[in-house]
Amino acid sequence: MLSGVRTLDPGSDEELMVKRNVRSIISRGAIAIAAIVCSSCEPEVPSVGFLETVWVPPAEKVEVHSLGQGETFGGLLYGAVDANEQDEVLRAFQNYADPRRLRERTNVVLRYRAGTNKLRSVDVAVSKDRTVRLTRVDDGWGSRLVETPIFVDTVYATGEISETFWGSVVNNVDLVEMTFEDRNLLIDRLDNVFQWQMDFSRQIREGDSYRFVFEREVRPDGSMRDGKLLAAEFVNLGVPYHAIYFDPNGDGYGSYFD
Repeated sequence: MLSGVRTLDPGSDEELMVKRNVRSIISRGAIAIAAIVCSSCEPEVPSVGFLETVWVPPAEKVEVHSLGQGETFGGLLYGAVDANEQDEVLRAFQNYADPRRLRERTNVVLRYRAGTNKLRSVDVAVSKDRTVRLTRVDDGWGSRLVETPIFVDTVYATGEISETFWGSVVNNVDLVEMTFEDRNLLIDRLDNVFQWQMDFSRQIREGDSYRFVFEREVRPDGSMRDGKLLAAEFVNLGVPYHAIYFDPNGDGYGSYFD
């Protein structure tokens, strides 16, 4: 027996553990060698080069019109459909709106079948939130009302008044995603909430501060359909005023509490 080398008893637990460790080391070494060999013999990935652009004709031709001063919906349809179809389109439109009440600059979208001059549908934006869609059907023209989709988000803003409350809110960097009209609407909501506690036109002083959380319903064009002030704080001459919206019934007719 060599000096410093200990002999393991055959069949002992210690001998079995040593054998398992040896097998594990050999297995890992074999895997590493195989990986090195395979990596050196991998073929290059073939290049397909650049594919030519494939041009696909549009499925339809779209024309966007805006009613001019004194122009009527029926007059805009002149030339797009014959007299009989014009009457059918107008009668289908009357299921949801009066064509005589359409305002100047109302958007009207005409869609034609590709490769033809046959009108297939008409969209009339009767408001920012509603569009009457007229579609050609087998026996004439049908209509349905399309609601403008919205998403809900929450805006948080804080600021200090340097000159006027209106200017502070309108120019607040936290509200850059809101349109000018929507910022004015927000000021009106704040004024309504605090109208019994302070007069925004007379009591506001330089150095007053505010912060609020506002939930809004936003159209695809970024404009706001509606909004609700969830919580607000206004500090006037060092005196804080609070308003927290609470709707116990969840019916949208809540109240503000301080």
